[in-house]
Amino acid sequence: MVKQQDIVLEFQNVKKQYGGYTAIERLDLSIQRGEFFSIVGPSGCGKTTILKMIAGFEFPTAGTIEIAGKPSDRLPPYKRNVNTVFQNYALFPHMNIFDNVAYPLRIKKADKASIRQTVMEHLDMVGMTQHAQKATHQLSGGQKQRIALARAMISRPDILLLDEPLSALDFHLRQEMQRVLKQLQRESGITFVYITHDQGEALSLSDRIAVMNHGVLQQVDTPSAIYRKPATKFVAGFIGKTNILEGTLNSERQFILSHDQKGLKIQDDSCFQAREPFYISIRPDTVKFSKPDDSYDNCISGAIVVDQSYYGSEREILLNTGEWGPMLVKLNDRESADLTEGTVTDIYFRSKDVISIPKSGTAYE
Repeated sequence: MVKQQDIVLEFQNVKKQYGGYTAIERLDLSIQRGEFFSIVGPSGCGKTTILKMIAGFEFPTAGTIEIAGKPSDRLPPYKRNVNTVFQNYALFPHMNIFDNVAYPLRIKKADKASIRQTVMEHLDMVGMTQHAQKATHQLSGGQKQRIALARAMISRPDILLLDEPLSALDFHLRQEMQRVLKQLQRESGITFVYITHDQGEALSLSDRIAVMNHGVLQQVDTPSAIYRKPATKFVAGFIGKTNILEGTLNSERQFILSHDQKGLKIQDDSCFQAREPFYISIRPDTVKFSKPDDSYDNCISGAIVVDQSYYGSEREILLNTGEWGPMLVKLNDRESADLTEGTVTDIYFRSKDVISIPKSGTAYE
């Protein structure tokens, strides 16, 4: 059980409206001190509104927000020990790198010796000591991101907000900066709250993830639990690719789409009654084209290869499985080398890999 002193941020029954539009609906959420916490969801889901309420740029319409144990829902930004790293870095163009990073300490009137030591320590943390005297326009996008991080961390905030900070970077630089972010968070112990629409980033970086949709919190859990045990159909479909089917249980407690169909074996069926509709999710990476062992106790015969997408180390195979509809399978390139469009094949998957999902509601209703 998490102790109250370990909670750095808490939303209690928070609602945010803009006129007649509800951006956030009844949000209850606690974030622990020192964790890397990501908030993900599609555009318009409310994640940026949450960031603005944490930073103090917006106030909630109802409910309370506590930061480090203090009521903060009506505090202006400058009275909160919260810093933000924006998408555009927001560096001061008239200052060199050293002065940009030193700025928060100078505002607090720290002594010069302390400022120099602390700035150089933080530049070293982000691998930028050799650039201290450069102007901001002399830096690449990744270097600007490192300076923005150093400046945001130097005053030891209770919470560091990151608003899709890697979205403007190319793929390889984004991968590099993900490693930098993870290392900085672990070394500093500062609570990072990371806002992104990129599910891969959230899964890679986070201790826990909150998934939002239409202003409603769908699920909060570890990356592996979010991926393997989604609470809703939306979470299953948004976090990674999956195959989702809607059906019921037959008399043998097997999953079926229609009453005259041979069922699929599932293990997670305890909360469903016969003929009660629900969803199942089958991740593409759990499906095989040959039966590895007897634990693969489900088989769909006569699937036809419709299309393939090649990604170098892996392929995605789209199948027409007839009565079960289209199904996506993800395999490494060697496994799928002999499959071509029109190939008829059987597919196998384990009952323990079939995820059962209630048809309505969220984990927080």
